[in-house]
Amino acid sequence: MVSLPWQAGLAMLADTSAPAHLELGGVALIDGGVLFCVLVALGQAWRMVGVLGGRPSLGHAAFFGVGACGTSLLLARAGVSPWIGLWLAAGVAALVGAGVGLVTARLRAPAFALCTLIVAELLRNAASFGPGPGLAGGAEGLSLRTAPPLELFWLVAVPAERAVPGAALALAVGAIALTRAVAQGRLGLGLAALADDVEAARAVGISPARYHGAALALSAAVAGLAGGLHALHTGSATPGTAFGLATVSLPAALACLLGGGTSAGPAGPILGALILAPLHTALTAPRTLLQLGLLSPGAPALALLERHGGSLVPVLDGLLLVAVVLFLPQGLASLPGRLRRRQEPTAAPAA
Repeated sequence: MVSLPWQAGLAMLADTSAPAHLELGGVALIDGGVLFCVLVALGQAWRMVGVLGGRPSLGHAAFFGVGACGTSLLLARAGVSPWIGLWLAAGVAALVGAGVGLVTARLRAPAFALCTLIVAELLRNAASFGPGPGLAGGAEGLSLRTAPPLELFWLVAVPAERAVPGAALALAVGAIALTRAVAQGRLGLGLAALADDVEAARAVGISPARYHGAALALSAAVAGLAGGLHALHTGSATPGTAFGLATVSLPAALACLLGGGTSAGPAGPILGALILAPLHTALTAPRTLLQLGLLSPGAPALALLERHGGSLVPVLDGLLLVAVVLFLPQGLASLPGRLRRRQEPTAAPAA
């Protein structure tokens, strides 16, 4: 039987003879890579609503949390494979997004942002303290057992520890392609018209409910997939984290705004994630800095980060958001142009 190149690649992914456990540096590298891909996907999802639609969201954690807790719940309680469950949970997140989009279609940006925040908080409280908390794990969430391997084309089975990073990369690339297609298609043109003048757009037949509902449904599906993959990678889903403003909604917005906002296109969230992912990884896993030689074993900073690094993440994100709003409203993508304009000599006044 002839072995095709792509079959050889799949067999390499499924090879179980490789070491099952990586060194700390390798684990940190994979964790940082998955976090980067999740932030890229979240940033693209937020861009679809906050930039293309002109209505910033404070509640993308609602869709992320539905994906994370839904995937975990289906696996832990019903035995549904997470490779199927994350799609089901993302579908539910898309339905929630479509519903929110329809209900809030006529709201202006500030009111829409507050409504999305309320939705995320309602879902967080429902998952934490609602009826049947034992089903969803309550405030402590659910711990996932080892995910089954991913079967590709019914030929090879890729172990979950290798499949999840690959799936996260595929999600990031797919989110970029989807956002680009939306921006260049009819949906993007309709969203731009609504963001410019709602009444004029309605006069030419553009329905706010239809366009905002479709955009938020697509955005929610991407965020739900990101939540499901993140839960699979970390092995747990806690309502307080998955539905959190500081843990999900703020990084989603910051990844887009820090990179470029309205000026950098789909590249903005990529640039923002390149900044946020290493910073978050350094704060939540400071031993990575030790592996890279940036800190010594007995450094006071290492002990400080190990004790308080996780709680510093939202503080850092908040400070970055304030800095972007005040000093870089067009994000880091606009920085080279601003520096060039400052270096250009001022033209002498005409005599």
